[in-house]
Amino acid sequence: MHKGAALHALNRPEDALAACDEVVRRFGESESPVLLESVAHALMNTGTVLHALNRPEAAVAAYDEVVRRFEESETTVLLETVARAFVHKGAALGLLSRPEDALTASDEVVRRFGEGETPVFLEEVANALVNRGAALDALNRPEDALAAYDEVIRRFGDREAPALSMSVGVALLGTADIEVKELQYEKAAETATRVIERQKEVPAQRFQGHALRAKAILARGGDRPACELDVAAVLALLPELGPISRDAVDVLMHFSVALGPQRMRELIQASPSPHLLLPLTTALERELGLEPRVAREVDEVAQDVQQTLAELRANRTSQGPPPAIAISTARTRSSRP
Repeated sequence: MHKGAALHALNRPEDALAACDEVVRRFGESESPVLLESVAHALMNTGTVLHALNRPEAAVAAYDEVVRRFEESETTVLLETVARAFVHKGAALGLLSRPEDALTASDEVVRRFGEGETPVFLEEVANALVNRGAALDALNRPEDALAAYDEVIRRFGDREAPALSMSVGVALLGTADIEVKELQYEKAAETATRVIERQKEVPAQRFQGHALRAKAILARGGDRPACELDVAAVLALLPELGPISRDAVDVLMHFSVALGPQRMRELIQASPSPHLLLPLTTALERELGLEPRVAREVDEVAQDVQQTLAELRANRTSQGPPPAIAISTARTRSSRP
């Protein structure tokens, strides 16, 4: 089973799927506990790869197969895989804009495994509660979503396990995002600050925390220098995040509109990230009347960025403050490293 996970890590998804399918074909009817664990992990990895390939419906089918085969098992490892399958199914259903079904999947984890203290189940319960909050938020039930996030923070806020700490960070980010949408800007800034201060070893969550706090400051018409400090922190964290996501670029474009091209260009140039944001800086420089010389590929992307900036600027009044980074909920890791 390590082969499928390794092929996925090597960005060979079709080969990874074939390797996982081979495990299920060869050992799917076995009665050996060890081989059945391999089958369960193969099905989970199939779902993970399909999820990464943006094929969430097929991923849901793989997760359902895990549940169908192993939900009656008495083996802890297999039951843990069932719990993880429900969590990942909830995340995939969220991608499919099926929040009611995502909520059902999350609630199933809490119903089946929520009362125990076994560490392997606690991790999935925390993830399920985070997914529950996201689903309720998507259903426009902010009070219920906040209650789900608060349960994560209350139950796991003092736990030292890294996975549980990650879930608490996501719950705090989800809380801050809802507080902004509910126009509770002071509370949102305070909640985002909690993320920044407690998640010192998690650059992605600190990145989101600074973006949310800057968003709250802008929305309340507050301290521009404080907002710029958060934007500078966002830019400083970019090199630690790996490939720049579309969500990150969108947020930076909104901040560019809010702060103006000159100030945003200055912040980028003063950060460790100019080489990561050449299309954006090129677009900003053109808005300032400069004529930067860049590679054709950069120039083509910069033209698209410049058009998007113009649209955002035209619609700024109706769109409101910059959005936060899309908040990640369930993990989509392989079942085995």
